[in-house]
Amino acid sequence: MEAVKEACSEYGFFQIINHGVPTTLMDRALQLSSTFFNFSDDEKRKFSAPPVAPLPAGYNRQPLHSPDKNEYLLMFPPSSPFNVTLTRPPDLGEVAEEVFSRLSKTGSLIEGIINDCLGLPAGFLGEYNSDRNCDINNNYNRKKYNKRIQIIQ
Repeated sequence: MEAVKEACSEYGFFQIINHGVPTTLMDRALQLSSTFFNFSDDEKRKFSAPPVAPLPAGYNRQPLHSPDKNEYLLMFPPSSPFNVTLTRPPDLGEVAEEVFSRLSKTGSLIEGIINDCLGLPAGFLGEYNSDRNCDINNNYNRKKYNKRIQIIQ
């Protein structure tokens, strides 16, 4: 906990290693997402949320006028009715759900550590965030070849 507190105070961020998510799973997720993002725009749009959807799950990209040119897949907890079923490439949906499950556990642990580092009452951040579930955002920036899966909580 002290290492996290020091990193946040000194640098403003930290990187988690040995988080329990197998590198083979992370590598597979990145490989499948890279394949997905290499599909044509028309093919990727097949995995977008319908225009009437209350939340923008599935495939999307930043507006053309935005300096951030990322495309992304937004996924909510696997049980969410807002998710878009990812069927291409094969196994992408299943692998994404497995990564989600494992990173959600890691996210909850981090939330507790940050809560304690900030000196907040026990469970404060968990209660504060209880009105929304965590989601995973898998971004791929073609220009920078920047691939990342991040947990947002």
